[in-house]
Amino acid sequence: MDIEMKLKDVVDGDLETALSAIQFFDEYLKGLSEVDDSLVHSLINGLAHRVWMVRSQLFDLFLKHQNKIYPFLSEYLTSDNEDIQYWGIQIYCSVAKKYHERASKETNEEKRGNYEKFVERNVKRLTTIYSEVSEANKKIILSGLSKIRYNPLIHFFVEQLNSPSWLLRNECASALIEMGESAIPHLKKLILNGTRDQCYWSFKALGQLLGERALEPFFRVISSPDYEDEIRIYALSGLKDIDCPEVVEYLIRCLSTDLWVIRAQASETLISLRSKATDSLIKCLKSRDTDLRFWALKTLSDVVVEEDISKIEGFIKDKDQELRFYTISALSSIATARSIKIITECFCDDAWLLRRHAADSLIQIGEPCIQPLLKILRDEQDNSEKVFWTLKVLSALKFQAVLPALAQLLLSDNKDYRLYAVKCISQIPSQKSMQILVEAFANDQWIVRQECYRELSKNRSVYAYIECLRHLNDENDSIHYWSSKFLMESRRMGIVSLVKELQDKDCQTIRSHISDLELLQSQYIEEIFDSSMADLAMMANYLSDSYKRLENTNHKSETISKTDSSYSPIIEKDILAPSVSVQTKHLNFFHFEQSSEFLPYEIDLSAILEKLVYLGGSDLHLKVDQAPMVRINGKIQAMSLPTIDANQLRLLLRNSFNASQQRKFCEKKQLDCSFQHSNGERFRVNLYLSHRGIEGAFRHVKSSIPSFTDLGLPEDQFERIAMLESGLVLITGVTGAGKSSTLASIIGAINQRQSKHIICIEDPIEYLHQNMKSVISHRQIGDHVDTFVDGLSACLREDPDVVLVGEMRDTETIKSVLKLAGTGHLVFSTFHTESAPQTIEQIVQFFPPDERQSICSQLSFCLRLVVSQILVEDNKALGRVPVLEIMSGTSAVKNMIREGKTEQLFSVMQTSGGEGMITRDQYLKTLFSKSLISRETMDLYRRDSLAMR
Repeated sequence: MDIEMKLKDVVDGDLETALSAIQFFDEYLKGLSEVDDSLVHSLINGLAHRVWMVRSQLFDLFLKHQNKIYPFLSEYLTSDNEDIQYWGIQIYCSVAKKYHERASKETNEEKRGNYEKFVERNVKRLTTIYSEVSEANKKIILSGLSKIRYNPLIHFFVEQLNSPSWLLRNECASALIEMGESAIPHLKKLILNGTRDQCYWSFKALGQLLGERALEPFFRVISSPDYEDEIRIYALSGLKDIDCPEVVEYLIRCLSTDLWVIRAQASETLISLRSKATDSLIKCLKSRDTDLRFWALKTLSDVVVEEDISKIEGFIKDKDQELRFYTISALSSIATARSIKIITECFCDDAWLLRRHAADSLIQIGEPCIQPLLKILRDEQDNSEKVFWTLKVLSALKFQAVLPALAQLLLSDNKDYRLYAVKCISQIPSQKSMQILVEAFANDQWIVRQECYRELSKNRSVYAYIECLRHLNDENDSIHYWSSKFLMESRRMGIVSLVKELQDKDCQTIRSHISDLELLQSQYIEEIFDSSMADLAMMANYLSDSYKRLENTNHKSETISKTDSSYSPIIEKDILAPSVSVQTKHLNFFHFEQSSEFLPYEIDLSAILEKLVYLGGSDLHLKVDQAPMVRINGKIQAMSLPTIDANQLRLLLRNSFNASQQRKFCEKKQLDCSFQHSNGERFRVNLYLSHRGIEGAFRHVKSSIPSFTDLGLPEDQFERIAMLESGLVLITGVTGAGKSSTLASIIGAINQRQSKHIICIEDPIEYLHQNMKSVISHRQIGDHVDTFVDGLSACLREDPDVVLVGEMRDTETIKSVLKLAGTGHLVFSTFHTESAPQTIEQIVQFFPPDERQSICSQLSFCLRLVVSQILVEDNKALGRVPVLEIMSGTSAVKNMIREGKTEQLFSVMQTSGGEGMITRDQYLKTLFSKSLISRETMDLYRRDSLAMR
């Protein structure tokens, strides 16, 4: 009996129990001269244990006692269970290797012969069952046999080079390489007489086996048109695998062959060799062979380093235009001060194409080019060609650091330089660049003033309007004229409205107003500019809201009152940034951290959410100092985006949520709301405060209402739920279990088939239903109704048939739901519990002892159904399927609820399958029997196994 229990522990026990049982059998087998067949068979079945460590320990046990276990393994090599297959094959290969090594060392001929016969039987058994096992285990057979180095296996490996699987062909090639010199004659025959696959892998294997000896024969095949193109390409594949210095020269010779694909592959291989190939490639640059020179230049541009500059810089003045072109490419790949200086010399090249290529190369290099280019503007203004291309590059780079030098160029004696400079300044998106252009309205050349006006008209950014407003009544008539012209021709109604109000004021007053305007965040400045109601009072109203102002800004009301008594903003003087040492009602957590320079994140929130939808994710998590995280099929993983710091995240959220939402967050330190992307996709949002700052979770709410089939729900059962007329239906589960989608599918089914009035009260609204046969009203907590209780109270006067309550989160809401369900309405709601019986227990436990009997009575009267669900990985690991637990409101269930015997509900569910009830474990078994989930998944989520753990 003790042995049977231990065997059961090996096969089904948890990790600790199984390992203890294996240790027991280790000692037990030592004392046995013979073992019982059933004992060995049971131990072998333990190789299917769900825990890898148990299987590994059994493997060690079998090797240790191989004389007693080994004879029984043969029949298990083709077991239906892949794990038993795998470990049986591993044992066979290990034993065969061990006896092959014994045979090679044995001096006694009889013993050596016996060992060799044993190895031969082993090998024959493995090669016989090869076609019957899975692909993964075929690879294990090939890998194990290759380590034996048994020469008769060469024919078997050669045959398997025709396998349809690349993985197996690669393993066979590795096995033939393991066989060493004895495999070479067989591989040579395959090059001429084998199949395409055998030919290719023979070249690969021979390259590694022969090494330097294969260079010349392989190259003869590569360069000879007498061979088919495919065979020549195979030969190059083998050549690339030869590891010796001489291979560089042969690869370079391949650059001049007649096949483009050979030249391209040889170039890629030379690039991977880096500095080993540089000198040889440079020698090719003077070759008269155009193909060789072209590919050498192309390859060289990817391998040169700074130490090689002196070897190639002379080519920049060569008569050959193509050589000059690729020399520029090579220098740009080095991207050092010396190489940049040489490239700028090419701005004066005779060929326009090369001048353009030099400019494009510097643009690709980026910031390191700035100082050398500024030096050209400073020292070489006599060279117009250089100045022109320098400005072209600076214009494309858009670095603000160059603005002072460009502003200086506006005073140049050369008219063209001035025009180039205007063009370049306009391409740099900043307030400083707009300021320079507006001030250039005073330039002494009319054509420059005209060009500044044209560029501002193309730009039309917030910065452009602000600078023109600042100079509206400028003392310089030219600046005043062009600024007024630009503003009055604007199509933005708010701009025109502000100009009319400001045009009678003096310059100092106007500038004071514009300085105040700049205290607002850019999106609110845009709102003012676009509003037909824009005026100074509207601006003052915006400035009074600390959530619309930039951080650390204190409105200068005193200055304004002195300059203009008609301007009386509404200011909350106590609303300051968090850093100001004044007590405030609520800190503004959307203000940036002090003394913290940062660049905006590379993409905005809408683009991140677009990536989430594209990846098929359900949730997005934005956390400080981490890359955005996405949940796909239940698993969280990082997006291929950079980490996002606290200020970048604040800016993302600040630009995406309005001041009202920001204020609500700062009051409650969290925010539940919905967010709609410009493409129509909707998201449920929770912003919250952590020790690092503001963070957020976004749940993608699909625009289409899912059907029962889409969600993998049992259609017949859920159709019956949708046909209910009254009572309470609860959908329960942990966060992310799919409760909202299930509810949406039920409401969708009612909407398609019945004429009802449906009211959905949610926090926030998730799925938006369009009226079909039913009429649907969506109400959001906070926006349309203050609380769930208020919404439910109002429902009684709104003639509903069906009411959806987003969540029962407090006693008042639960009472209101029970009251509504008890008056003949059909009510759906959710609850955060893991099982149907636990749902009833938790609802009752919400209330004090003196109210529980009343709640039990109300529940027993109105309860129709409790559906508890979780989502688990499907059998192919490509998605998730719901696992349900369903408890119907039968008479037996209601009696137990009324009497407070909730601990007996589970037993009723187990025995009431005919009444539509099912437990999680029963549902898991059903899914497993339909091959929708794996055994591991079933065991992982079974309640009885959870209890044991």
